[in-house]
Amino acid sequence: MLTVEDIRPEDYDTVIVASADLQGRLFGRRIPQRRFRENPEGCVDISTCALTWTSSQDIVTTSWFGNWANGWRDFQLKPDLTTLRPYPGVPRTAICLADVMDDEGRLIALAPRTILRRQLERAQHLGYTVVMASELEFYLFQGSVRQARLARFQHLEPTTLIRSDYSIVGQSVQEPFILRIRQAMEGAGINIFAAQAEYGLGQWEVNLEHTDALEMADRHVIYKAGVKELALQHQLSVTFMAKPVETEFGSSCHLHCSLWQAGQPVLPSLERSGTLSSRGRHFLGGLIHHLDETALFFAPHVNSYKRHVEESVGGGLHAWGYDNRTATFRIIGHGPSLHIEHRFAGADANPYLAMAAIIAAGLDGLQRQLEPGDPIDGNGYEMPQLRHTPTCLGDAVELFRTSEFVREWLGSEVVQHYAAVHAHEWQSYLRAVTDWEVLEGFESV
Repeated sequence: MLTVEDIRPEDYDTVIVASADLQGRLFGRRIPQRRFRENPEGCVDISTCALTWTSSQDIVTTSWFGNWANGWRDFQLKPDLTTLRPYPGVPRTAICLADVMDDEGRLIALAPRTILRRQLERAQHLGYTVVMASELEFYLFQGSVRQARLARFQHLEPTTLIRSDYSIVGQSVQEPFILRIRQAMEGAGINIFAAQAEYGLGQWEVNLEHTDALEMADRHVIYKAGVKELALQHQLSVTFMAKPVETEFGSSCHLHCSLWQAGQPVLPSLERSGTLSSRGRHFLGGLIHHLDETALFFAPHVNSYKRHVEESVGGGLHAWGYDNRTATFRIIGHGPSLHIEHRFAGADANPYLAMAAIIAAGLDGLQRQLEPGDPIDGNGYEMPQLRHTPTCLGDAVELFRTSEFVREWLGSEVVQHYAAVHAHEWQSYLRAVTDWEVLEGFESV
């Protein structure tokens, strides 16, 4: 981490002031180091379109927040100096994350960082601290992303050509790149837990160490941006899509969550080692009870739901179990380290929103003493009695939009805005005619 005094002209040229958009991507502006040092807490003006566009940067004009009628007015990014650090992989550049404010210095309710902040405030008011860790998978292909786009992302060469899940020898070819990721992240105060090749051809995973939830979300978005920057430099193409390759497994974002009070873990039972306490069960009960109506914050895109078509990804079922990867909620660890692994989110999830949904649902479970039911033992995909999560973005949008729980915990403005943006993506998808449809039906219908 850096202080303002560390931004010396002999070390840094640029400071990026940025925040996360609705999709969890960084947006902002580059500031000369001189200007940043002169006024490090100065706000940066940004058009409201930055919190109004879809994943393809289509601008959604049906939201109250930003539109032609209000002239696409500005909001402000207020630097959070506790987040100042080197920007991974980019020389002589630092990054400072920011909160999204209005002209009167108030947090804008629909900004992802604000949404997470407010759920953490609720937890703090109840005496709880929330600790999180991200497990992010991604696909890595030979050749630059520019070349990949010009080829319409067809016939890309994966960086592993045989199944290399946990293999040591097979990973060595890409070790120069994966090592750069680890070094760049560690240099930016983003601690790495471990890295390995995954099952899919060209699929990799780098896990981040646990920390408090807001810091974890901050690290998560900088990590994703940094991996993309490094891939550009290495003439590689990286994607965090949930399901980029039809014939391969999807890429997940498993979120590890623990709850603490007065320095003591809340989730593990003190009477029966390796099991959940009563409050742990209630927290988990909230996660299961509200999974469908918060699905939009874990699976925010049309492509997100393609990942849940396959088996063995550990998401898509209303089920939990002890060290069971076929359950959406996997309870792992021992003693104070026992925690919940939330396996529903894909690598395309916005971490601020996913973590906010976990906290809100878990706290509601604690307050209402919701029970999670019995843990499953065995393959959950062979248990027809288990209920499945929404199967498409359209259903997730509608469940989110009509949920009394979401409206109560996140607010009507958040519900209206996010439903409008994601409904736009869903309608755009419904209007599109895909290659699959043409190949299936051109001659046969």
